[in-house]
Amino acid sequence: MWWVVGLTLMLSIIVPVAPGDDSWQVVLQDFSGQFVQEQLVNCELLFIGSDEAEMSAIQGEIDNDSAGFNQCARAECAGNSRATAMNAGAQLAVNEFLWFVHADSRIEARHIDALKASIRDHPEALHYFDLRFYGHPMMWLNSLGVWLRSHWLATPFGDQALCMTKRDFLRIGAYPEDVAYGEDHALVWHALQQGIKLRCTGTALLTSARKYEQNGWLKTTGLHVGLWAKQAWPEFQLLLKQKVGRQGPDA
Repeated sequence: MWWVVGLTLMLSIIVPVAPGDDSWQVVLQDFSGQFVQEQLVNCELLFIGSDEAEMSAIQGEIDNDSAGFNQCARAECAGNSRATAMNAGAQLAVNEFLWFVHADSRIEARHIDALKASIRDHPEALHYFDLRFYGHPMMWLNSLGVWLRSHWLATPFGDQALCMTKRDFLRIGAYPEDVAYGEDHALVWHALQQGIKLRCTGTALLTSARKYEQNGWLKTTGLHVGLWAKQAWPEFQLLLKQKVGRQGPDA
């Protein structure tokens, strides 16, 4: 396929950075390490955020990398929310596959290898990772819930590092910028409604449980479940209606 050079997959990795969130420092180090290991050949890494000073600081870290990390990585000031930042990153991206990675994710070579393998096997799918949390003793329950929600209910979230072709991303309308929350959840539903299949890479990402520690595990978990159900129900009804319509009245 034209977006693959030999056996090297061409990825545009987009990391949205919220104002005041310094978790980008760790994921930048992770990607820098993968660059040294030649895991990012023919890939680009875009940090996107609305804070000019923060983007300048990220670009400074990239430029100071002695291994020449700035050959593939850069920071851009764009957007005023996570959805608009990711959409701006998608517009700036030059490669065919878009990989959206949250700033508090930990990235290792095995994640990149698993994603490449998943894409080569199913290039037209929306790919996602399983999830593991660090920082709170109860988060194993959330990891189990994420697995059930993703594999049984077909609704992975954005912290599971979604990846798809830029063509399909734009075709389904990108991240909706007019929703109060859950732009990643809505994107997945829109993909399903357009007939795009979901594929798990079979590998788990490690991500932070910081908001659960700050706001309380039970309160935060309950809030997320409630918001997910509220947003999922009308999208599921629309998906079901579309499937029935495609089958026709005599099916």
